[in-house]
Amino acid sequence: MNKYRIVLIVILIVAAVFTVRFCVSVRQSDFKRMNGNNSKGGNSPNTDPSHKVVISDNPVARLIAAYKTPIEFYGKVVDQHGAPVVGAAVMLLPFDNMGESSRTKMMLRSDEQGGFSIKGLTGLAMGVQVTKDGYMTLPDLGLEKRASSRRIEYGLDGTGGKRFKNPSKPTLFTLIKIGPLEPMAYTGSGRIRSNSGL
Repeated sequence: MNKYRIVLIVILIVAAVFTVRFCVSVRQSDFKRMNGNNSKGGNSPNTDPSHKVVISDNPVARLIAAYKTPIEFYGKVVDQHGAPVVGAAVMLLPFDNMGESSRTKMMLRSDEQGGFSIKGLTGLAMGVQVTKDGYMTLPDLGLEKRASSRRIEYGLDGTGGKRFKNPSKPTLFTLIKIGPLEPMAYTGSGRIRSNSGL
């Protein structure tokens, strides 16, 4: 065994020892907190109805709770000139579980004013994408930029997605209407002479 392998093994053993000691000390402090830190056998969580176990310090518990954040969303589909786009297909993909296969997927259509809304879902975040035949889509470059798809944050933004819950201020999604195609003109010379003679 060469010198580098021995050093690596020693480092891994030391890291494992520190990890185990840290986990044991965290468990002991949790046990003391749950039992009121009373060595005389004081109140336990089972006998004291006022006792509450604090889970907000646990990042795993916070993440699980974030996936259960209620989703309420109001959107509007417009074209590049700001006119409403009626009947646009709206795909909603809430991130409601850590597993890929358990995600919910919904399809809506924009109404006569280009609007759409959703309530009753839960999730950490939600992907929204709008499309319609005859229109081009724009990538998501941030909430302040025009886009045809967006990732809307709910569970970890600290507000529960409050800015998206106002029906009078829907989030805009822009589609670019494709105009009529112009025929291309071909010239054999490769240069077009202007009327000014330049």
